[in-house]
Amino acid sequence: MIFWCPFIAEVSGAIAPENIYYRQPDFWISNFIGIAGLVFAALAFWEAKKAKRAALAAGKTVKIQTIVIELTEIAQQIESIDQELDFPFARDLLSQSSRRLRRQLAPIQNEDDVELPVTELFQLLEAAKKALHAVRPDNALTAQELEPQSVFYAMEGHFDALSSKLAELTGLLEKRTIEPH
Repeated sequence: MIFWCPFIAEVSGAIAPENIYYRQPDFWISNFIGIAGLVFAALAFWEAKKAKRAALAAGKTVKIQTIVIELTEIAQQIESIDQELDFPFARDLLSQSSRRLRRQLAPIQNEDDVELPVTELFQLLEAAKKALHAVRPDNALTAQELEPQSVFYAMEGHFDALSSKLAELTGLLEKRTIEPH
C-alpha cells in the first residue's frame, strides 16, 4: 500500500524510520539550496527594480541636459542679433526659435516648477511676433522705406526679454540635475 503522506506512513510503520525522505540529509540539502535560490532570486528582483529606477532617473537627467543645451543655443542665437537686423532674418529667427522652444518644452511645460516661466516665455514669443508684425513691410511700405534699424529697435527689447526668460528657465532645469525631482 502506498501512502501519500509520509507522516502517516511513518506512524503506521509502513516505512522504516531511516528511509523516510525528510530524515535524509539529501532532502535538507536540496531544500536549503532551493530556499537559497529563491532568496537570491528575490534579491536580484529587488536590485533590478532599483536599477530600473536609477536608469529612469538618469534618462530624465539626460533629457533635461539636452533641453538645457538647446535652450542655451536658442538664447545665443537671439542674443547675437545686430543693428542691421532686417525683417526676413528677424521673422526666420523668431519662427525658428518659437518652433524649437515649443518642441523642447512640450514634455515639461505643465510641471509645477517650470509651468509659470514656460507660460511667460510663450507670452513673450507672442508679444515679439506682434511687434515684428508691426514693422512688417507691405505694399505701401517697402523695406527700403522703413526707418533704418526699425526692425532692430522693434525687436531688441523682446529678444532681450526672451533671452532673460530662457536664462531663468535654464537655471530651473539645471537645478533639477542637482536636486532631482
